[in-house]
Amino acid sequence: MEVQKNIRLKQNNAKSKENLLWLRDNTSAHIHADLIFGLPGETYDTFKDSFNQLYHCRPHEIQMGILKRLKGSPIIRHTEAFDLRFNPLPPFNILSTDRVSFTTKQRINRFARYWDMIVESS
Repeated sequence: MEVQKNIRLKQNNAKSKENLLWLRDNTSAHIHADLIFGLPGETYDTFKDSFNQLYHCRPHEIQMGILKRLKGSPIIRHTEAFDLRFNPLPPFNILSTDRVSFTTKQRINRFARYWDMIVESS
């Protein structure tokens, strides 16, 4: 929730969670959920909490991604305030922030690859 306030996301996590659970329990919809790591204001612990909450919603798939600075995206306006450091080469992925070290980002990156190869592939 802190992350959303920091970058003014208009998302109601409680309502999103309620909707995911309703879809899972009451429809035959295939639920694919994306979770992005590296948002301004996010920490390892807030990301871990978000992942656990999403996991307990039981989507059919969880795709983990790392924040990228896409041309024209508004994320660039938060670069200085959150010390966002992006790879200068494509895919312009986040390398570190004021709250997440490069080492921690690499750890999450490895987890995301593991999750995709082992959990989502089975």
